[in-house]
Amino acid sequence: MSVYTKGGDKGKTDLIGKRVSKDDIRIEINGLIDEVLTELAFLIYDINNENQLSIYIEELNYIYKLLFNIQSIIADLNNIIGLSINENDVKELENKIDYYDSDLPKLTHFITYIGHPTAMQGQKVRAKIRTIERRIIELNHQEEVNSNILSYINRLSDYFYILSRKINCIYNIQEKRI
Repeated sequence: MSVYTKGGDKGKTDLIGKRVSKDDIRIEINGLIDEVLTELAFLIYDINNENQLSIYIEELNYIYKLLFNIQSIIADLNNIIGLSINENDVKELENKIDYYDSDLPKLTHFITYIGHPTAMQGQKVRAKIRTIERRIIELNHQEEVNSNILSYINRLSDYFYILSRKINCIYNIQEKRI
């Protein structure tokens, strides 16, 4: 089987259940998620090489899987495959955010994202997730998007913000005030 099909040469591609223009908002969202998955793969690789951070590998791999599922949900116009993000996924992320944040110094000012390279990679993932969130909100103006997806993506950027701060803390890197 060839990698190329020539099916998209005229600016169309397939979603689950429909052929659409390559500039469709769903294609845009899934392209942005693809970018995050690539950046997240770099973060997972970095963390795999840092013994002090190995406790985060399992949850990052789970987040990777959920992002992949969100891509499928966004592409599935008629809910054919039946995947979902549920309230428990959101709550689990909130619990991790609260747990990691409880060890960190309370913020009283804005901080730079400069720090350990692995933490900076986490901030890069966070920033790209914010872009995904804006596009999903745009899609939600056109048609209803599962509210758990909106909540999960919103919490996910918070998760990567806190995780990046936590990584800097583990390596005793002082946060710099802006």
